[in-house]
Amino acid sequence: MRIKLPPKNRNQGIYWVSTYLKYNLDKSPKPIKPKQPTKQELYRKHLYDLLDCFNLEEEHPDDITDYLNEINRVLSLKTITQKHIDKIHLIIGELVSKYK
Repeated sequence: MRIKLPPKNRNQGIYWVSTYLKYNLDKSPKPIKPKQPTKQELYRKHLYDLLDCFNLEEEHPDDITDYLNEINRVLSLKTITQKHIDKIHLIIGELVSKYK
């Protein structure tokens, strides 16, 4: 907000009223936007959904155990990138073709 210098004649109340209305009352409130989830939150949610597909109490073959360990390893990272997700999807493709 830029403040204008007042006119030299300080009795011009119209100027002050219009300035006040211009900067304070004429503005409508900004609508509140819903918070969009970050990519990290979306990646973590996707990985947790993949983990929920398996019962962790049961015994699984070694390659599926390696897959679950890879998901847990990626979840323990501070930053998850698209490369991590692509690697997990590649493993899923291999497991699907193997156990089809």
